[in-house]
Amino acid sequence: QGDNSRFKFDKQDLLIPFKDKKTGKTLGDRYYHIFKEGELEKIINNIFNVNIINSFYEKGNWGIIIQKK
Repeated sequence: QGDNSRFKFDKQDLLIPFKDKKTGKTLGDRYYHIFKEGELEKIINNIFNVNIINSFYEKGNWGIIIQKK
């Protein structure tokens, strides 16, 4: 994550409190999996009939654009 992130992820699998923006009340937890560089591409490459068009890191997140063959 970037330096300005509200959360500092020290593990790949986390539960983060999900709060109501108006009341601040915790509504539950959100599951996050933090991908390491190359991890998402490795998973996508195992999917039959799909090509990776672009892989990028933006605002602290990995993204991939894929296309069906």
